[in-house]
Amino acid sequence: MYHFSCWLAEDLKALFAGPHRCFYEYPPSAAEVRNGHEFVYRIIEEEGPFDGILGLSHGAELAASVLIEHAKSNPAAPPSDLFSCAIFIGGVHPYEVYTPDVTLSDEELSASEDSNRHIESTGAKQDGDQIIGERIRQVHPDTHSVRIDIPTAHIMGRRDEIFRQCAKLLLRLCNERKAKVYEHNGGHLIPRGQSAMDEMTAAVGWVIDRVIFER
Repeated sequence: MYHFSCWLAEDLKALFAGPHRCFYEYPPSAAEVRNGHEFVYRIIEEEGPFDGILGLSHGAELAASVLIEHAKSNPAAPPSDLFSCAIFIGGVHPYEVYTPDVTLSDEELSASEDSNRHIESTGAKQDGDQIIGERIRQVHPDTHSVRIDIPTAHIMGRRDEIFRQCAKLLLRLCNERKAKVYEHNGGHLIPRGQSAMDEMTAAVGWVIDRVIFER
C-alpha cells in the first residue's frame, strides 16, 4: 500500500531511520487518495469495528480525509457511524475528492492564500475542454461547511514551523466544542518527556470521557 517515498519533516526524520513511505505523493491524484480511503475501509472491514482512529502527520491527514468524505457522503448517518473519536498528532487539513461538475468559487480560490497548502489538482483524463474523472483539493474551513462532528484531540507543536497552521485548520474543520487541544513545546513530532506524556494522555482521556458521555 505504501508505494511512495515521501518527504519527512526533520523532527520525524531524526526519530525514524526509514524507509519513509506514504499513501500518495504531493499533490496527489484523486485515484491515489481514493486508494488511501479504501485501505482504511479495508482495515475496518477485516479487523474492525474500532472506537477511534489515530494518525500522525500524513496519517492524520488521511484519517481526516476519510472522516470528511464519510460525513459529506452520509449526511443522515450519526456522526459516530464510522469512528467515535479521532486523535490527530501534527495534523494537516485533509484532501477532498470531488467530481468536475463542482465549481470552485472565488472564496475557495482566495482561501488558498490562507493555508499555502490548499491544493487543487487532477489525475483525470482530458477530453477537449471537458475533464472526465475526479479532482482533488484540500478542504478549507472558510469554504467548506462539512465538519468532523466527533470528539477529537489535536496534538500540535509550538515549534512546528511548517505544519502548525495546517493543524489549526484541521482543528477548525472539527466541532470545536468536542475538541481538546494540547500544544507542546516541540516541532512536528510526538512529544516526549514525562510532562508531555501526561498532558497528551490527559487530552486523549478527555476525548474518551466525551465519547462515553455521548453514548
